[in-house]
Formats: sequence, structure tokens, C-alpha cells
Amino acid sequence: LSAPRRKTLHHALRDFVLSGAELQGAAKERFATIQERSAELSQKFSEHVLDATDGFAHYASSEQMDGVPADVQQATREAALAHADGPKDGHKLTLHQPVYQPVMQYANNRVLRARLYKAYVTRASDLGPAEQDNSALMRELIALRQEAAQLLGHASYADVSLVPKMARNPAEVNTFLQDLAVRAKPFAERDMQALRGVHLDVPEGDFFA
Repeated sequence: LSAPRRKTLHHALRDFVLSGAELQGAAKERFATIQERSAELSQKFSEHVLDATDGFAHYASSEQMDGVPADVQQATREAALAHADGPKDGHKLTLHQPVYQPVMQYANNRVLRARLYKAYVTRASDLGPAEQDNSALMRELIALRQEAAQLLGHASYADVSLVPKMARNPAEVNTFLQDLAVRAKPFAERDMQALRGVHLDVPEGDFFA
């Protein structure tokens, strides 16, 4: 075979191995059980995130919507008027991207942006409804991934993830990220100083320690 074909074949065989093709007996059965359970947990995880996203709504005043594009303001106002329990005052904001993204990008009201951001990054967490909390699912998924990695002969799931990638091991990835952080920090600090010069509501403090 030519070099490209040999490489393609090598990658295909590697992927079969990472899928448990070389496992035998009880190890093979356990690996299949782990994969099935992981798929179930991943599905539940996604459903919880979707439910948490759909379940959030915040009604902002016209003043708070200053800076937001007119079409978004119109759509959110219409959504408030079309509320199932009757018309609502203000603008109905959700965590769906057509609303969330332009509000985060253009709204001048820092308090409004902070509220939406916190709601977005804490979806399906222990800060929300218990039936949507993904904490236990994540703990089980982590444990299952660790077990699957060891069945495949690797120290951790991170090692398995890196098999088809350029980095050779997790330590190399961490070193790269730490070096990147050191190099990026001066530029980030400069950007923060520029923001403080334009927006007086940006708080003091070292955000990049």
C-alpha cells in the first residue's frame, strides 16, 4: 500500500481498538455495558440542559434593553405579549442563542448581561431545580470513562482521548496550556485596562491571577 493508504488503515485499526475490538470475555462485556450506560447518561445530560434552557425566562424593561438590536427587541417584546398566561410587561429574554447572544454582545446594561450569563453557565446544575441537576450524571460518567480507559490499557480517559491527537500525554497538554496562559496574560491585562477606560462599571481586581 502507498503511505497515505497505510496511514488510513492504521487509523481505522486504531479506532477499532479504542472501541474495544481487542477486548475478550468479561472485559469485552463490561466495556459494552459501560458504552451503553454512558450513552444513556449522555442523553439524560442533554435533556436536562435542554429543559433548563427552555425553562428560563427573564422579563427586562425597555431601559435595560438599551443597545440591543431593534429586531431582537421587537421579537422579545412580542414574546412577552404572547405569554401563555397573558401579556407580560417588558421583553421576554431566554437562553436560546437568537436572544442570548445579541443581548450578551450588545446590551449596555451590565447587570442584565450578568444575570443572563449566570443563568446560562449554571444550566442543569445544583443551582437549579433538583430534577435537572447533572452533577450525579457527570460523576458517574467520569467514573465510567476512567474504567473504560483502564480496560483499554490506558491510565486515564485523557490518555485515551489523546491517542488520535498530536499531543502525546496529558502532561504535555497541561504544559502547553500553562505556557499559553503566561504568554496571553499581558495582552488580556491590556484589554482589561482598555475596558476600564471605556466602561466605568468594570470592577477592579485581578481577573487573570
